[in-house]
Amino acid sequence: MAGHAGRSRGHAVIQCGLFSLLMGLIGCDLQPTPPPGLDLSATPACHQHGIPAVVLSEQDPARAIAAALQTHELVLLGEHHGDVAEIDFLIEVLGQIDRPTILAMELLPQTVTDTAPWSSIVGDKYWPAPLHISEYEGILAAVQAARDRGVDLQFAGLAPDCRLPERPTSTHRAAAIACFKERDAFMVERLHVLRRGHPTHAVLISAGWRHVTGVRLRGAAQTLGQLVPAHWSALRVLLAGTEARASGAEATCQGTPRALAAAVGHPVLLDTTNTRWSLDHCLDTPTERPLSDAFDQVVGLPKGPAPTALDTAFFETIPATHRAAWTRTRQVLMNQNTPDSSPAQLAQWAAEDVSRLTGQLAAESIDCPKPQR
Repeated sequence: MAGHAGRSRGHAVIQCGLFSLLMGLIGCDLQPTPPPGLDLSATPACHQHGIPAVVLSEQDPARAIAAALQTHELVLLGEHHGDVAEIDFLIEVLGQIDRPTILAMELLPQTVTDTAPWSSIVGDKYWPAPLHISEYEGILAAVQAARDRGVDLQFAGLAPDCRLPERPTSTHRAAAIACFKERDAFMVERLHVLRRGHPTHAVLISAGWRHVTGVRLRGAAQTLGQLVPAHWSALRVLLAGTEARASGAEATCQGTPRALAAAVGHPVLLDTTNTRWSLDHCLDTPTERPLSDAFDQVVGLPKGPAPTALDTAFFETIPATHRAAWTRTRQVLMNQNTPDSSPAQLAQWAAEDVSRLTGQLAAESIDCPKPQR
């Protein structure tokens, strides 16, 4: 996979003899002792073994990701939309960046300008989710804070504008559907444009993990992570959040990254090179290829706070033309009726959707699965 050869190794790899209790490394015969300050006694036993390789940065993971921007042209963060712990981690990374960088986000359309108010940025989307989580606005504040420190940090949207015009026809609907299906290819072209305009900048990409993966998922089109040119040095990082599987909410990689982060009280950086984990073991996908084919690293995060929904006052700042465009998206593309596009109605929808997401996050468990009888 592109990027493996150029992967930064500026991290301290946990040594077999000292940490095999945590790692479960094959071929370790020494009696292990846990690293100082790492108490695994409260960690479920299934998470204390079977992790073939863990890289704990000499710095914190946010600093390690920022440092990777010094050695890679692209660093891709694969997120779970609406996870506040992941949003906070991205904000931490932005706080560590000290070189010219472009923050390019899949959640934002290419039309976005970072001089516009957040309400205008949200309004430019074809549908507000998942930016109806108010914590996303903190990213814009973090960009400005970096600039105040003197960092040349640009802010760009990657997604095509798939909005429907007024009185859409079947032709418009078909074009919008094609726009969504081809958005990964569009995002790569957008990256080419951004890099031509800023040839000395590294690019930090924030996108859903399905776009970041370096392998094709079953039944899906080629991903952004696949389509990135091979001569671009790229690091693909999976943020461990919550998988909304049909069987219920489950922490990424069956909870091991989350459990390790909980054990040490802060995010941890896991290297996938020698792991036996597969994609379907870690993520909500039937793809059975090794996780290391798709991602170079995994960031385990402690569980974050519940998300906060945008309220009526916020939606009142969205122009009526944008709110009407959202209604067209919901009716024509999602086949969902909505009474109106009023701020109060949108706030009610946001509250209900965030309540659903909060319940999903709360239901996530990192306990070991019960043995089958």
